[in-house]
Amino acid sequence: MNDQNVGTILFHKPADGNRDLYTLSEKTLFGINIQKWSKITFKINNVPMKEGTERLHIQKFTFIPVDDYEGEISDLENPEPLRFFNTIEEQRQAREMMPNFVEKPLKLLQKKRTEELKRLKTPEDWKKRQNKIRARFDEYFGKFPKKTPLNPRIIDVIDREKYVIEKLIFESQPNYFCSANFYVPKDRPSKVPGVLVTVGHKEDGKSRLMYHELCLGLVLKGYAVLIVDPMGQGERSEYFDSDTKTHFLERKIDQHHYFGRQAFLADWSLPSLRIWDGIRAVDYLVSRAEVDTSKLAVVGNSGGGQMAMYIAAVDSRIKVIAAGHPGGSCESMLLNGTGLSVFDIYSLIPPRPFRIVVGRESREAPGHVRTIEEFKPIYQAFGVSEEALDMSIVGGLHDIKLPKRISIYEWFNKWLEKEDEGSTEPPLQPEKMESLWCAEMVLL
Repeated sequence: MNDQNVGTILFHKPADGNRDLYTLSEKTLFGINIQKWSKITFKINNVPMKEGTERLHIQKFTFIPVDDYEGEISDLENPEPLRFFNTIEEQRQAREMMPNFVEKPLKLLQKKRTEELKRLKTPEDWKKRQNKIRARFDEYFGKFPKKTPLNPRIIDVIDREKYVIEKLIFESQPNYFCSANFYVPKDRPSKVPGVLVTVGHKEDGKSRLMYHELCLGLVLKGYAVLIVDPMGQGERSEYFDSDTKTHFLERKIDQHHYFGRQAFLADWSLPSLRIWDGIRAVDYLVSRAEVDTSKLAVVGNSGGGQMAMYIAAVDSRIKVIAAGHPGGSCESMLLNGTGLSVFDIYSLIPPRPFRIVVGRESREAPGHVRTIEEFKPIYQAFGVSEEALDMSIVGGLHDIKLPKRISIYEWFNKWLEKEDEGSTEPPLQPEKMESLWCAEMVLL
């Protein structure tokens, strides 16, 4: 009251941990003299928990006179709503107006597209369609820039018994710097397959433990692994105050949405920017003498899973693809919209080996099953082995932790002639997060 705290109410989730249930809590604060104080302020704080942020719904505030009081207490009246539609039928029609406006022509396009796809029966049919889609890249992504020198710099090297980790910076565009870690196995008699790891929406980017562990698992199995901070994450904050060492926006979805909107003004999009970084990362991979350029793979999770699919679709140098829980709120925002356009790009992946990896407890499997079903006719038309298209459902949530990494090792080993490495994850010795940074940085 008048900026002084007179009481606190703590609301707790159910004791059995069931987050699907709601409980009602109430508390009475005594001794509030509303004749003396002129302002009462209610401040509501959601406290972040380990498993996420708790939701809170305020039902009502009640003032009850408990002592002598001069005056009357009456219920506050809700303001009269501004009503454009007075009947239920008018409200229903209003709600359906925009969906109907969008869906009607979309359904016609979907029908036309379905009929067109049914006529594609041979590899030549699909190759012709794929070439048409490639010719429309500017429509989907905007015009990709010309390739310029990467100007790679190895800032430091972490030297371990079986591998080294190079802390790397390169320029995907002139003076646009990408921070990356390059994991190189030791004592391998010949060139090794190269893997690009694409990161999902995590503020610490390439240094996130589960991504770092994936890279360690792969390098110990004899893969050269490049993992790059996406713009807006890790060391590549787009909204950063160098004086106060603070970020204006969270380094994940918030930053992606902000500069994704700004990119539209320049006839680009978030997927365009991330794909270009990925293409230049592949350029770096193939420049390394340790890498067998005929054996390149890409893997990512969540938004990074969708980016793994995009990069593979656009860059034919990628030979094997694994995507964990692919999808994202901003990764689908192409210049000409989502929906049909996204799958058109995905359809450039066949006939290369492609696996979706999903955690059973994420409850996302049904949506990804539909994606696999859309892919099947394309793989069948190309006449490749049914094993080249796969969906692996294992235990876990929306992440790339064990046992999902086992599925990734197994998939890459199968198609990159490394089955003798086995899919069991070897013991890992993760580095501290800050030791993976390419530059000095304060995370707040």
